[in-house]
Amino acid sequence: GTKKGAKAISGPSGDFQITAEVVARYSKTKITAKNDIRHDVDNASNLAARYLADLNKLFSKKSTLIKKSETSEGRFTTAISDINERKLFAIAAYNAGEGRISQAQMEAEKDGKVATKWEIVKEYLKAAGSSDAKVKEITEYVEKVLAYEEGFAKKSKANKKLKDKPPKKVANNDSADGHWITLKDGRHVFIGSKKFG
Repeated sequence: GTKKGAKAISGPSGDFQITAEVVARYSKTKITAKNDIRHDVDNASNLAARYLADLNKLFSKKSTLIKKSETSEGRFTTAISDINERKLFAIAAYNAGEGRISQAQMEAEKDGKVATKWEIVKEYLKAAGSSDAKVKEITEYVEKVLAYEEGFAKKSKANKKLKDKPPKKVANNDSADGHWITLKDGRHVFIGSKKFG
């Protein structure tokens, strides 16, 4: 039989539904039944943000996931220049894995379709090996995340015009540690703490 808690460790877990594979990719911390960083909101949000950033980068250019060989056609992402479209692919890949989404892109291309539009590529998830239930899960997940994003944006008091401006960095020392704060006027500043020794 399997050990109690084994499913929770290997499957997606925590508020951000992070897999053990993602933890292994971005952290040296080993997941155990008693210590699972996916249940710590600071660690989990950091892992989720790093994974989403990497997914965004992965779909921003043609990326090789599996090299072409005598036994494999290889697996590649198709570059998506439109940032709003790319966001949909990153969200879908967060749920289903980049391999499954890139395979759907490849299936769409084989069929002569544009593999940079989510509305087209999502129709090829089944051809990429997803069950009907998984296709439904992936497409609903993308829709839910977009709805949450829209709802959050409406409720947020942040100045929407400031988000595209680069944040002002107060500390010049690259090795200084510190943290970002948001001022009442909506500006973001980095507060550095230099270590003396």
